[in-house]
Amino acid sequence: MSAISKINNLLPYLTDTGLVIAHYVLENPEKAIHMTVKELAWETKTSPAAIIRFSKRLGYEGFPSFKMDLAVDINTPSETPMENKTPDFQTNPFFNHAQTLFTNSLVQSFQVLHKQQYQQALHKIQEASNLYLAGSGSTSSLCEHLRIKLSHVGILANHHPDPTQAFAQCRLLHQDDVIIIMDIDGQHPVLVDLAKQARLTHTTVIAITQDRDSFLTKNSDNLLAIPNQVYDDVILGEIIYHQAILRIIDLLLLGLKELQNQT
Repeated sequence: MSAISKINNLLPYLTDTGLVIAHYVLENPEKAIHMTVKELAWETKTSPAAIIRFSKRLGYEGFPSFKMDLAVDINTPSETPMENKTPDFQTNPFFNHAQTLFTNSLVQSFQVLHKQQYQQALHKIQEASNLYLAGSGSTSSLCEHLRIKLSHVGILANHHPDPTQAFAQCRLLHQDDVIIIMDIDGQHPVLVDLAKQARLTHTTVIAITQDRDSFLTKNSDNLLAIPNQVYDDVILGEIIYHQAILRIIDLLLLGLKELQNQT
């Protein structure tokens, strides 16, 4: 594998210092091959030790062997002038930041999801006389997504996009029913009241939320947790929260299919 390919593959896993060095080398490979360790450190405002660590992280014994491989890349003819250039979106700091957040969220999603709670939720959904879904705003859209997905495995669910209307349906609930409530922070007053009313009728409440200490969690029978993270970028954070809920939806569908295959 070429030196440039190694750098591109390693971008999502580099530290901030490593990213500075990587971006400089990718943008100035012809200059980098003629520099000493100290010169590259000065240009990137890092340190000679950081340059050596970066070279070893790529699998080289040191900076000289890295430069030799990089020189081969530069002097190797390519079919297109841009073949060895990194696409702009890959060198964009925001792209790398988002990629790191998405990757971390995926790992955290499996860490916070309790397997026993998940298994219990699967059986309760499968055995429910009636299944209800409730959310608000964007989570209401995710409820509709779940309703459609469930129909693909032969499970019918009731969903009203307005949580107030869903609350009005509480009088229809009974102990053999299940209601799945989605709310990112678990504090939406109507959804919390809906959970409380459902509990009064001994209806099983499954909460998909991030806060283990929220009012929604305290009034649920099963918690399918999503990562409890706070993001500076509100839009990016909301995307990550929604991805986490979509992963739970996919896991529910996979689990329900497996249960159906066992019967």
